[in-house]
Amino acid sequence: MGKETPWDLSQAVPLEVKAGTLVILHGACVHLSYENLSPKSRHAYAIHVVEGKDTVWRADNWLQRSEALPFRKMKEVADSLPLFI
Repeated sequence: MGKETPWDLSQAVPLEVKAGTLVILHGACVHLSYENLSPKSRHAYAIHVVEGKDTVWRADNWLQRSEALPFRKMKEVADSLPLFI
């Protein structure tokens, strides 16, 4: 990989899946993917779901919003989306 990590990757277990497979990982699960050597793009989406009420963030957690730009409740997001029929 060419980069030092704080984890022992000698115990890493590969997870190979078919194209189009949805893979869901818990945020505490150490994971990585190597360079895409295929001529096709690799699409990835990151969705972070957290409890909103009384959540206490660690000071070094990068996934934080300020009071000026708080997380939106999922119902607010859903209500703002157009209805497709």
